[in-house]
Amino acid sequence: MYKGCKLGPRQQINQASSYLDLSPVYGSSEDLARALRSGNGGLLNTQRKNLPMPSPKYESCRSANRAFPCFLSGDSRVNENPGLTLMHVLFLREHNRVATALGQLNPHWNDERLYQEARRIVIAEMEHITYNEFLPVVLGETTLDKYQLRLTHRGYFRGYDPRTDATLSNAAASAGLFFIATLTPKTLDLVDSRSALKSGERFLLSAFYAPQEFYEAGAIDRLIVGATAGHSRKPLPPGLNEILLERYFHDGKSNDIAVDYAAQIIQQGRDHGLPPYVKWRSFCNLSYVNSFEDFRGAMSKDTIEKLRKVYKNVEDIDLVTGLLSEAPLPDSVLGPTFLCLLGRTFRNIRFGDRYWYENMNTPGSFTLNQLEEIRKITMTQILCYNGERLHWVQPKAFLLKDRFLNEVINCTIHTSGSPNLSFWKERNDS
Repeated sequence: MYKGCKLGPRQQINQASSYLDLSPVYGSSEDLARALRSGNGGLLNTQRKNLPMPSPKYESCRSANRAFPCFLSGDSRVNENPGLTLMHVLFLREHNRVATALGQLNPHWNDERLYQEARRIVIAEMEHITYNEFLPVVLGETTLDKYQLRLTHRGYFRGYDPRTDATLSNAAASAGLFFIATLTPKTLDLVDSRSALKSGERFLLSAFYAPQEFYEAGAIDRLIVGATAGHSRKPLPPGLNEILLERYFHDGKSNDIAVDYAAQIIQQGRDHGLPPYVKWRSFCNLSYVNSFEDFRGAMSKDTIEKLRKVYKNVEDIDLVTGLLSEAPLPDSVLGPTFLCLLGRTFRNIRFGDRYWYENMNTPGSFTLNQLEEIRKITMTQILCYNGERLHWVQPKAFLLKDRFLNEVINCTIHTSGSPNLSFWKERNDS
């Protein structure tokens, strides 16, 4: 055997892009990206009711009803659950809205120019919303400061470092982004957009790969209002609702094979050779752990006892198990190791992306006037522009409405302060 050969886990290849480039909507390959485009006016292809293209693979849905097919998008998981499908629909519509507006401002632009410019703007909108609205709610203010995640309010961001690797780490891809599942509730509320009264609910158990409700009139608005009015699940130990444990993708009526999502993530971490939880605590400069008693203060007593029954030694605790077991910090919904892993991940994404929307002197960088307009975008504006007949939404879409701090207001007020695309009108100096 070659003396320089080092044995160890292989490094897996992620099929999805590490950058925040909206590849779930636009695709991660030339062939798929081309298939998703209409070829006219820079638009993405849609079907009836302005929904994503129908999937040619009917078996990708639980129901093989050809009248209401599953959707085709840049990521095969578009049909996984209604919340995920909703985000695909909203940003697909946002692209077409922006492309149409650009075409009106610049009628001489061809399809390719309109598509690329609209794509660049919508990616920037998504990046801004993620760091300006979503991460502060999930990570907390302390973590934003610690990992330099606060956006630049004026001028350009000057923190781009070509030595920073923005590639998603194996730990972040396999376990870190699992935090989304900890926030997932068992039911999705359906709320009437006019009366604000709950009209029903959709159990997540019956919603896996069954997006047919999007073909119903008013379904998108009901999902939007339900999502903005309902609580996310508090990710306290054991960290997951029971639907994701031994019942994932199984509605009790079909012959689908049920999956224990937590067990799947644990096994994936082992297959990928992830260091155990205590190694990550050491890496994140957290207190040294030598025994289960050392977890006091970081986990509840009940959680520590459960870990003791499952694991013989603290060094055996899988990364995702430890992450889900931590008590959340006061200004966050996650524990310290989770915050360390995610904080580093989102910092690298911002500092290591040459095409990050705040950067200057990069191919296609925005002018200062254009960048100032991008900074006006909010998730609420995305909802107002791309719902069906949505009228009332709170300004901070990721927070519950509050009559004093976050009261719902009319969508016309929200959209009146939205980005002014006239700064993309090409001047003719001839």
